[in-house]
Amino acid sequence: MAGSKLASAQDLELTALRTILVPLRGQPLARPEVRGATVQFTPIKHQLRDWIESRFDEFPERGAEAVLARDLNATLQKSELTCSTNRNAPGEYCPMESLLGYLGPVRISRQQELLLVETAVGIACGYDESAYLYRWNGQQWNRVWSSEQLVYTEKQYVPQMFHFVKVSAIRSGQKNHLVLTLGSNPHCTSNWQPVFYRLWRVAEKEQAAVLLFDKSEMAFLGKDEPPIVGTVRTQDVTVEFSTTSLDPATNNRNAVRRFNVMGAKPRRVAPIAMTPRNFVEEWVTQPWSESSRWSSSQTLLKWHKRFSTGSVEFTAATKRCQDNGDLWQVSLRTTSQSSTASYFLVRWRKPYLFTLMDVQEHAWPKCTAPGTDEYRTLLKHDRLLTRTIP
Repeated sequence: MAGSKLASAQDLELTALRTILVPLRGQPLARPEVRGATVQFTPIKHQLRDWIESRFDEFPERGAEAVLARDLNATLQKSELTCSTNRNAPGEYCPMESLLGYLGPVRISRQQELLLVETAVGIACGYDESAYLYRWNGQQWNRVWSSEQLVYTEKQYVPQMFHFVKVSAIRSGQKNHLVLTLGSNPHCTSNWQPVFYRLWRVAEKEQAAVLLFDKSEMAFLGKDEPPIVGTVRTQDVTVEFSTTSLDPATNNRNAVRRFNVMGAKPRRVAPIAMTPRNFVEEWVTQPWSESSRWSSSQTLLKWHKRFSTGSVEFTAATKRCQDNGDLWQVSLRTTSQSSTASYFLVRWRKPYLFTLMDVQEHAWPKCTAPGTDEYRTLLKHDRLLTRTIP
């Protein structure tokens, strides 16, 4: 009897979802500035979340999450709440341009001892995704963290597509996890889109979760791999993605963001780049408050001011200095017609510790040996080389 009442309540929840979703389908996009999203998205997201949580009553601590996700998605498909962008897949077909009025697949996985649930609500050209983490308290699953977009104004609404949600191990004597989310803006057109990386400290109650940083940068979204990858440990976070390059001959460059999280707030630490040229790009494009930390002297501020405003470009290949194996020369100029090259002297200590030593308007006389501008990656392509980070 109790089981039939539970099933009936769950059916009512799905019926309520259909009541909101179906009228959104096939209609002209009323609010293109927010990809068709409305304030109705919040009850859609929460009714879907609550329906999933109602199934946790029968899901034990060591339950098979893949089986649960399969059953949930089968029920959503049977209820005609989902569709597929693949014409050959079972169920209703809908093109990427018009997913409004449909739900995406539910994803469930384990992160450390926590259970991760990811849901999706259709918008124009993709899905707006939400994520939830649950901890087993000995008797049931309790929600301890969530990431949702719940404001639907043009200036504030940024739909999110998760590529990874990663949870750190717990340090000895503590109960807090670090949670790193990596994602991008769902899209149909340009491969240049913002990526986001956000970090939380998560305790035993959802209300106690603390957002440590929320960062977004423009990135190149290739077709063959996630556009942003990262690792989260008890003491540090590392993120890597492809971003714009100062070199007009290069479509993009590798960007590395590593943060120490042991202090009051996360602090960016080395490596900040993988090559001397990439280091100079970081030095030029970051605010002086950051670049000064990678400089040998405060007198370099005048060069930072010169190159941090306006358009700049590289003028020659990187050179190595013969008299000192850890010094490298990178040449750069502003793109104004009267501009000539300036020469940046970079110290590179292994593995990836860079310092800008000096800048001058003439080439350094002993920096003539062939250098390296090859593409290097710290985390991408399954090369998890965090063991080389000091």
